Amino acid sequence: MTILVTGGAGFIGSNFVIDWLDQHDERVINVDKLTYAGNLNNLSSVESNASHVFVKGDIGDVALLKSLLSRYKPRAIINFAAESHVDRSIHGPEDFMQTIEHRQGLKIACPEEIAFRKGWINEAALTALAQPMLKNGYGQYLMQVIKESDYESH
Repeated sequence: MTILVTGGAGFIGSNFVIDWLDQHDERVINVDKLTYAGNLNNLSSVESNASHVFVKGDIGDVALLKSLLSRYKPRAIINFAAESHVDRSIHGPEDFMQTIEHRQGLKIACPEEIAFRKGWINEAALTALAQPMLKNGYGQYLMQVIKESDYESH
């Protein structure tokens, strides 16, 4: 089995990755852009661990993420990637907002979509979840997931 971690070279993400690899026999695909917060030295203790696959990349790179999801088929996505330091968001709001917009545009860790694609909920349940949110992009996105699923099954 495999999990995908974003922002896994930052302080919190790297500690998660190290602990996860220590406690689980599972591959970790670790995607990090290595901005000011990401540091490969944080991962030095798992550098030679064959279960750790580090990918330098941006969660805003749709092609990269689609490729990783297709290749590794992770059972879960855990997101630590963020421009979350308050002082950074004040002094560089454009970067902060771009990260948020990319994450929302990609619907990373969208629990409803994951549950639907894994078969944990059916089309009727996903439709019921999407209905109250049809006026915003999220509800529309969930309906698109259903349409794509119908198309792929025929």
